[in-house]
This record gives sequence, structure tokens and C-alpha cells, in this order.
Amino acid sequence: HQALFSRFRKFNIHLHAVSPSQTVTSRHSTTNTISYLRLPNEAQAVERLIGLKNERKLDIKHHPVIELRLNPEWLALELVLTPEAWYDQRNWLGKMSVPRYRDEFHTLLAALSPHIRIGAWQGDTPTDRYLTSTELRFPRIFEAWAGTYSDGRDWLRFGVWYQTPQVTPDVVHSLFDHAQAIYRIHQYIAWTGRNDFYSLFRAKEDRDIR
Repeated sequence: HQALFSRFRKFNIHLHAVSPSQTVTSRHSTTNTISYLRLPNEAQAVERLIGLKNERKLDIKHHPVIELRLNPEWLALELVLTPEAWYDQRNWLGKMSVPRYRDEFHTLLAALSPHIRIGAWQGDTPTDRYLTSTELRFPRIFEAWAGTYSDGRDWLRFGVWYQTPQVTPDVVHSLFDHAQAIYRIHQYIAWTGRNDFYSLFRAKEDRDIR
């Protein structure tokens, strides 16, 4: 974490570190976790928007979280949106309703390392239910994947997993490369005053109801 976070600050990855943290992927996990999320003032703004009391301690499950997790089997670095992060999920879906931004997101996914797993499962262990950038490069697969996503119900995860026995100090270089790629996804999705597409989601939802 120390080696990774020092690079975050050097290369303008603007995230706040919560350490120690409990993983949002599982309620009963004992995995060692450090969470990186939006800066506190941005997080407080979102919690006000979703009607939470603006207390000192943030509720990280309501935000896009990049987790660094370690257990005896795996070291994982993952961007996770839980169903409780529905405001950002809707912001993402609103942005995806604009063809230009939808194409931009498709390009972002296609540029990811094929080692990054993209999926919607819950839990702190990897599964075989995931896609990679190699598969999502195909427009038909991308549209099928994006078209079935349901806010407030589905998970959204982008991550890389290393078997713990194979981890060496050199893994920091690889982790940081993946962190930069995942952060670009985070910046595309996460609501801010300058990245506000929530109203477009609501407009599309109203049209679908009619």
C-alpha cells in the first residue's frame, strides 16, 4: 500500500485511502483490505444526494471503491460498485445513454489488460464468471453485457488477481499499471459535479416507462 499510494499521489490519482478497511465484496470476510475512494468532500456530497446523514464516518459501500485485498491465497486490486452504490451506477448508465460516451467507454474497456477480470459476482474470491477486454472488444458482446445491467441490483467489478505465493516486491510495478487503468474506469463512472449524468438516467427511465 505504501509503495502504491506514493505513486498515486505522484501521478495524480486523486483517491482517499481508508486503512484498515473491510472489503465491500463480502460481509463476513477476514481478508486484509485497504480501500481507495473518492475524496471526502466528494463522498459527503454523494451521501447527501442519496439521503444519508452527513456524519463523520463515510459508508464506503455507497461509493465506487478500489480495493487492495490480501489473504493467504490471493492479492487482488479491484474497482467495485456494490448495488448500494446505485447513484454512481445510475450516473454511469446515464452517461452510457449518450452514443459518444458509450463508444468512449467501449474504447476504455478494449484498452484494458486481458489480465483484468470484468464481472458482476459477489464475494472476495475469484470465479470463472467474468469477461476480459479481449471479449468486450467485440461490439455484439459489449452491447449484450451493457444492455443487461440493472442498477441497484447488480455488482460491477474490474480487477486483477495474483496468487499470493507468487507475489514479489516487483508486483508493485504491475499493480500500479493496473491501478491507472482501473482509475480511468473509476473517473468515467463516478459522479461529480463535472461528471453528472444522473438526470440523463432519469430521463431515459421516464421514456422507458411511457
